[in-house]
Amino acid sequence: IKNFGFLTIPIHSPFRRYHIIRNNFYMFKESHIPKKFVIHQLIVNCIHQFFLILTMGKMAKQYFIVFLKAIKDGVKYLLK
Repeated sequence: IKNFGFLTIPIHSPFRRYHIIRNNFYMFKESHIPKKFVIHQLIVNCIHQFFLILTMGKMAKQYFIVFLKAIKDGVKYLLK
């Protein structure tokens, strides 16, 4: 866990972060999940990811790469 004063971010592996972000896009197609909730989760997870990219030193590149891949794969799924 990383503390930024007003924000506490759990530190997960890049692999886990990929799935967290990608699955936010998957939730858009689930009719039983409110869209407002999905948008909120996507925004919160993107903010978390940016903080990780900015603060994880040598691991930052991996977090950035999986972030882009998760967005690409999520959007690709939505456009099917």
